[in-house]
Amino acid sequence: MMKTIGNFLLIPILILLNACSGSNEDIRAQVEKIKTMAPGKIEQLPAAQEYVSEDYTVRDVRSPFDLKGKSSVELTDTAAGDNVNQAPRPDADRKREPLESFATKDLIFVGSMSKKNFVWGLIKDNNGLVHAVKVGDYLGQNSGKVVSIFDDRINFVETVVNGSGGWEENPNSLSLKTGKEGK
Repeated sequence: MMKTIGNFLLIPILILLNACSGSNEDIRAQVEKIKTMAPGKIEQLPAAQEYVSEDYTVRDVRSPFDLKGKSSVELTDTAAGDNVNQAPRPDADRKREPLESFATKDLIFVGSMSKKNFVWGLIKDNNGLVHAVKVGDYLGQNSGKVVSIFDDRINFVETVVNGSGGWEENPNSLSLKTGKEGK
């Protein structure tokens, strides 16, 4: 039985070997034709130009690594001639406040309290802690400065990059969450 299976497998192998051993005369003729052709002419490469190095020194321009911007360069939009630095740059040296580590979408205005003529807003972060803020405090990750506090909302102004190399102020607010809303 094993001998019959071996003979059965041997037949297709012999057929495949016979098919691969066909004549390659057409390929040999093509190779000979290519060998008799005259070689092509390769054009001369152009001479390489000599590299001349130049020293680059900058004077009277602020360093791009100086975040304080002691000598700021005013950027202008050449098409419109408008100043693109519309808002002041956020103060990089200012001490960050606790609510600045949260995105404004993660903050909830839960109420306000007042004593005499002084008002605080109560803001809940996404960790469940409630923070008291007053006008002038900061919240959110875009230097959002609280500008007013009402019974139903807190208004603040964020300073964001305007896409043209400058800054712009965006007014925003957090509204009071009532009932079962909130996080």
